[in-house]
Amino acid sequence: MDNEQLDAFIIDLMDLFNKQQELEEKALKQTKFNDLTVKELHTIIQIGLEGSKKQSDLAKALGVTMGTLSVSIKRLVKKGYVQRENDPNDRRITYLSLTKSGRVMYRLNLLFYRNLVKSMAKERTEEELNTLMDSMRDVHQFILDTYALLDKE
Repeated sequence: MDNEQLDAFIIDLMDLFNKQQELEEKALKQTKFNDLTVKELHTIIQIGLEGSKKQSDLAKALGVTMGTLSVSIKRLVKKGYVQRENDPNDRRITYLSLTKSGRVMYRLNLLFYRNLVKSMAKERTEEELNTLMDSMRDVHQFILDTYALLDKE
């Protein structure tokens, strides 16, 4: 791949990331969940991945401070998507879980991405799919590694 092809691919990749975020914003505005921001959606998804999560672990997973997360969680509780529960043995520890509305939003988001993957899989062989998934994992790992480096600074 020459530099011109590489640059074109980079532009396509950047456009993909930007369009994906725009799509999330537009999709939220057109649903009954139009009171959510994309950042709040990402918080719901992160909680939904594990079912119940300590507030401190969630802050770390999202890469935000406890103060920033507390403000966001307060809004999500008020909107009815998240519930807080104190640890009975240590009141300093707060667990977060999704309410029924939060679980519905989480499942809708999961359904969207399942449909995306199914659409990508339609016309591909198993070998092509495995190559695609390996490539996406490489992109993900690069982002995680770079994020970790920046986090250390």
